[in-house]
Amino acid sequence: MNLFSNYSNRELNIWGELILNIVVCFYFFNGVFQLMPGSDEYAADLAEIIIGVVVIAVVYSIVVFGLINIITKAEAKDEMDRIIDVRSDKMGYIAMSVFVTLIMCFIILTESRGSVASIGISEMTPIFIAQLLLMTLVASSTVKSLSRLYNYRKVM
Repeated sequence: MNLFSNYSNRELNIWGELILNIVVCFYFFNGVFQLMPGSDEYAADLAEIIIGVVVIAVVYSIVVFGLINIITKAEAKDEMDRIIDVRSDKMGYIAMSVFVTLIMCFIILTESRGSVASIGISEMTPIFIAQLLLMTLVASSTVKSLSRLYNYRKVM
């Protein structure tokens, strides 16, 4: 396994987390955007997509993170790792705050105008708001992982 010999356990785990974010995001939003809102099967189809996301995440985590921990030796966290974690948590928090603020502005604009015709959204349903919040969580997690990876590579 010389392919992974240049990467530490921590860095491979960060890459694994980023790939998991992308896979889950693609699977969930690809499935959700293909659903027909207001149809009788919408709730059942959405539940099926959510169950699929959970299964993918669990299986991926067991296989990928298990292999990473078998292939590479885990290192104990030192002070620099804690500093990197704090910085990346801060970036993830800032990203989440910005996205939630944008969602609130979007909701206020939509309610005050009645619709946002430029992007084709006529009403803010609870399901749509929940999807926006899920996008926010995925985006902030991705920002956090990218920040960790950047800071980790910058230190090395």
